[in-house]
Amino acid sequence: RDRVSTQSTWENVNLNLKLPMRRNTSNKVGLGSLLLFQQLANVGIGNLPPVTLGIVVLCIVPYYDVFEPLVLPLGAVCLAPSLVRSGSYIRLISAHFYHGNDYHLYYNMMSFLSKATYLEGRLGSFRFIAMTSALAVLCGVLHVLLGEVALLYLPRGLLWQLARPDACAVGLSGVILALKVVRTYYQEGWADLGTMFSWSELLIMHLLNPSLSLLGHLAGILAGFAWVKLEPLQAIVFRLADRASSQIISTRRFVPRAAASGHRPRPSRHVY
Repeated sequence: RDRVSTQSTWENVNLNLKLPMRRNTSNKVGLGSLLLFQQLANVGIGNLPPVTLGIVVLCIVPYYDVFEPLVLPLGAVCLAPSLVRSGSYIRLISAHFYHGNDYHLYYNMMSFLSKATYLEGRLGSFRFIAMTSALAVLCGVLHVLLGEVALLYLPRGLLWQLARPDACAVGLSGVILALKVVRTYYQEGWADLGTMFSWSELLIMHLLNPSLSLLGHLAGILAGFAWVKLEPLQAIVFRLADRASSQIISTRRFVPRAAASGHRPRPSRHVY
């Protein structure tokens, strides 16, 4: 569930990856790709909830350049405080759906499926996509804020090398860690327990691979913790999701029928 970090500058991003900015699709299909599609085949695409499946597709399509003219290079979508500060706000969202290599994509997708399937089944598709969207924005904003604080106050040295506040990151793992906190909260009923497990996971990940984006992972845990603690935020997001759901259901149930009397059919009513 690593979040790949790459070094950045203001105007151009020099990606610290062993892949060119525009990669040939044939060079992307390695063991990680084989494992990914094997696992998806084992799970069964038809068995995945719709929003969960949609997010997986949104991550797979950019990596394999399925619609190449619409796929941007990593340097145009990765998340770094300096780039957001310069006005590239779309990175707060776009960075989550791009991955640096097929192992990165594979591990993130497998981790995401286990959490998203449970949460979408519990909350319903509309509430789940609303919550995940809110968490994605929170992750991006917190990543930038943490990066700015680190750039200003963190002394150069070991902590700087671990935090890498001047790096540019891609990957869904921040959102995945946020979902992990939320899932543990729903299963255990205790937010602190969920964050405790996430902290230990974060520590192990960075001890094994210090090059990962510490800020991206830390932002994900904090976003999940903020979600379970800020009940007014949950109420607003879920209310918007419920309204959208009611409107769509009302539209689907409104089926015009020919009437000899000339009266127009009335749409079904729903209480919000």
